[in-house]
Amino acid sequence: MPEMAVSQKKISPAIEETQKKAQKLGIQFVDLTGRQIPNDVLREISEEAAIFYQIVPFAKEGNVLKVGLLNPDDLKAQEALRFIALRAGLVPEIYALTQSDYENILKQYRNLKVEVWKALTEFSKELEEEKKREKVKKIAEKREEAKLVEAPISKIVAVILQYAQEGRA
Repeated sequence: MPEMAVSQKKISPAIEETQKKAQKLGIQFVDLTGRQIPNDVLREISEEAAIFYQIVPFAKEGNVLKVGLLNPDDLKAQEALRFIALRAGLVPEIYALTQSDYENILKQYRNLKVEVWKALTEFSKELEEEKKREKVKKIAEKREEAKLVEAPISKIVAVILQYAQEGRA
């Protein structure tokens, strides 16, 4: 009886349509529903390229970059993907994906931007602190130099005063 429940599971029309399109084009279909894509994989294709060409990376295995295409029959998108992958020393593997999966992955790019912004903010704070420490260190060094320069002068003045006193006495 449980086997019937599995076989009667309804597939959304969008998934069904995308599966048929993939089969017709001779490529694989990927269902990325609820899947979180690692940031290092998202970085392989810029958000701008992902939006313009409607391509999103979803996995990286060795030198193979698995990429979902919203329109897998788009030759310009395929050409751009090959160029991007070759530049990174990767081999692209093309999959068809649904509109909703594509949009969900684009949202993950925005999360990546937030993380990068936080990291840059933290880095700039650390840089400012380092600059302050360097400034304090330079001020301390200048004070030491001033003491060293003043020391011989005050010593000379003290010796002259001492001779002057001894000479009168």
